[in-house]
Amino acid sequence: MSATDNVITANDLMGMVTHNLNTPPNGYLGSDYGVDIKQLLQNPSSAVINSDAVIDKIVSDVPILSALPDGSVSLYMQTKAGTIDQQTLVISVAGSNMAIGNIGNTTS
Repeated sequence: MSATDNVITANDLMGMVTHNLNTPPNGYLGSDYGVDIKQLLQNPSSAVINSDAVIDKIVSDVPILSALPDGSVSLYMQTKAGTIDQQTLVISVAGSNMAIGNIGNTTS
């Protein structure tokens, strides 16, 4: 076994966050693990999203994220390319970005 076998990469962290976002709240018996991402995505684009609360919930569900430096996990809105009125919610974890609208989407 080499020293690199025990290294957690940014892709590993994003996989953990993806799992958390794909799991409905209380999806595990006796646990509040999971984020209600559908409720978050159903808000009008003009709605204010409390991103700190969402990030805090994700970090509490995936405690290894608390070992990252401040600002390593962020949530923001991004205007879709070629549009002026459509936005995508994006999560960034340790430099890896993913559009949250793509969570659970099996087609690319």
